[in-house]
Amino acid sequence: WAFYEMARNAQLENAMLQEILAFRKAHSGRALETSDYDERPVSFALLAECLRRHSPVQSIPRTTDSEGTVPPDPATGIGGFRFPAGAMVVFSIISVHMDPERYPDPHVFRIERWFEGVHDGMSLQEKGRTVRANLRAREQAMDWLTFADGPGRCPGQHFNAHEFLTVMDALVPRYHFELVDSAEVPHGTAMVVGPPPGRLGARI
Repeated sequence: WAFYEMARNAQLENAMLQEILAFRKAHSGRALETSDYDERPVSFALLAECLRRHSPVQSIPRTTDSEGTVPPDPATGIGGFRFPAGAMVVFSIISVHMDPERYPDPHVFRIERWFEGVHDGMSLQEKGRTVRANLRAREQAMDWLTFADGPGRCPGQHFNAHEFLTVMDALVPRYHFELVDSAEVPHGTAMVVGPPPGRLGARI
């Protein structure tokens, strides 16, 4: 999805390329380490927005161990019911990520959402820390639930981030991806959501 979005937005692709090239120059071409994350604000914003707009898992089921009660929410009135032991509760990640109250124009792919508080007077590391803090704040507010939360939280979150940056570093400076078809690519219906087979064609 990152290459899909960069193929649709030349400015985004160039911003990623310039960030990667600057990182390589600053570190004499060595591989990325976790201590370098604050130098990659564009990369982390792209990762966060990809996982918001193109959630790989759209819902998470949980089964209750015992019966209980959900009190009504004082603001909305939602709730006010009992549930039995063994009930399945499904949490919709996609409904959170596409909620216009949380994310204005939620269908629009915009990495700038993650740059709140970033300004030109900041150092690169300050910008990176701010982007990553914004991401974490969204997680803590339950506004960004790509990896779920609680005891069932995905253990691969940090591997995912490092893998994403490593793949970007390997491919973006070497290749330009051009979409074969300019039509918007829909999300598939598999358990782990990607584009439907054959719908995301690219020239390299």
